[in-house]
Amino acid sequence: NVVRAVMRPQGGSFGPVTEVSPSSPNSRAVMTPDAASAPNGDVVFVWQYNNRSNYVVQTATRPVGKTFGKAVTLSEKTPSYQEPSPQVAAGSDGSFIGVWTLGKTGGTVQTSIC
Repeated sequence: NVVRAVMRPQGGSFGPVTEVSPSSPNSRAVMTPDAASAPNGDVVFVWQYNNRSNYVVQTATRPVGKTFGKAVTLSEKTPSYQEPSPQVAAGSDGSFIGVWTLGKTGGTVQTSIC
């Protein structure tokens, strides 16, 4: 189970498939990926990762013209029944913001600048 990406520069063709997240034999380990692209072409992915006891939110960034960096954990761990469902958005200035929920219903929304 892994998050993969295929990039296409403006006016170009699609490149090779790239693994963005670490792979896992657990079929529900890597879920709910989201991506955002800044005006300059930088890309950020976020996803939730379940290590069989807790969920965490992870991210990987690809600066324009480069490859994706190593996955980084953004969130505190949450019990495995509380899915954080992360999302990411890009600002016009090239910044990114990631948001996710801590808690199943009526939980806390936690944010992070990616």
